[in-house]
Amino acid sequence: MKYSIDLEPPFAYSAYWYAIGLGLILLAILLRWLFNWIFKRKVESPLKADKLYRQTMQQIDGADQSYRDRQLDLRTLHQKLSKEVRQYVQKMDGLRAQSMVYDELCQKARPDLADLIGDYYGPEFAYVPQADAAASVAKAKALIDELYQRILKEKGINRTGRVKTWINDVLGRVLRIAPKFAASAVLGLIRGNSLSWVQRIEKAAAKGDLDSYSVRGHMSKAVRSFVRSASGAKSETEAFKALEAKRKNGLPEQASAAVSARDFYDPDFMYRSSYNPVFAITKGKELIETWV
Repeated sequence: MKYSIDLEPPFAYSAYWYAIGLGLILLAILLRWLFNWIFKRKVESPLKADKLYRQTMQQIDGADQSYRDRQLDLRTLHQKLSKEVRQYVQKMDGLRAQSMVYDELCQKARPDLADLIGDYYGPEFAYVPQADAAASVAKAKALIDELYQRILKEKGINRTGRVKTWINDVLGRVLRIAPKFAASAVLGLIRGNSLSWVQRIEKAAAKGDLDSYSVRGHMSKAVRSFVRSASGAKSETEAFKALEAKRKNGLPEQASAAVSARDFYDPDFMYRSSYNPVFAITKGKELIETWV
């Protein structure tokens, strides 16, 4: 008796089953993310912006009162003011302000921070310190308040960034396992998600909710998230390698966009005042739109 077995090629089956498989994978990733998010929120208790703001203001008021009570001299007062301002900026803005000397702050920090620290240098290091203590305290509080108000304005775009990053991460995982016929569709979803993120940044900047420093910072996050997901990379290092491959081997428009996009990987890109925020948005869009 003879038996014959006819094997069907993989793609002879309906795309319906591939859709079901991708759907189940997406569901598993979503459930895992929700599980991690719920328990992470229970375990972690990050210092809220308003709490840190109040604590910093209390520290400044305490230093001021100690100076008035003659428990601190003028030099020590300015040292404490400088420390509190630097700490607050580092925690809320990400700039390594605590370890930077004045020249570094002038190159990388916002001008108002550099100017304030420059004003404090004299009273901190002069042989005979001279300064208006009340004015120095007022300047420190004004800078902290300005940064706090800016952070409040950015709450919406920060929330958008977290959601868009998560969506890109999920789609990036799907892209790594998607069959060729579905890969272009997944890449299109990543592209659309990233472009809507950039548009949100653009609108926030137009409303005045983002200054030039913040625009560069948010664009850096958006571009790096896109490159990581669109390349199917598992890490920033892999993503940067993919970007370099586009720069060396891609089509002319892709290579040009990749060259510009390298700037977004600079840790201090946000503070490069010479890099126009409009240019950052334009180059970010160009990279996202031309990536294949």
